[in-house]
Amino acid sequence: APIGYLSISDVGIAINQGYIALLKGAYLSNEFMFFWLKTFMRLVTNAANGSTFLEISKLAFRNIDCVIPSKVIIEKFDNIVEPIFQKIINNTAQIQTLSKARDTLLPKLMSGAIRVTGFER
Repeated sequence: APIGYLSISDVGIAINQGYIALLKGAYLSNEFMFFWLKTFMRLVTNAANGSTFLEISKLAFRNIDCVIPSKVIIEKFDNIVEPIFQKIINNTAQIQTLSKARDTLLPKLMSGAIRVTGFER
């Protein structure tokens, strides 16, 4: 994956050696790490190397300096962003459900296999 692609997974996943996975810890939330990486991606990119395409080794990634806020600041941050991320997750699930319903119903409506009744023109 190109440097800079970020994702948070709610389910267990398997990745290959070309990815760097950051596991949620007791101190730093996924959301904090996501925004830290998004904000400081230039540091990550500057630590990368490669002639065909840039990649960063796990050792080079571990050597990137990071100032970590106090627990109080992180908790305040998490209290603000976690509900927003949860809303994104809920909206994404609803979009998938609605898209599936549309993809199932639309061909049937177009072919006349099902009809909408009680609708006046």
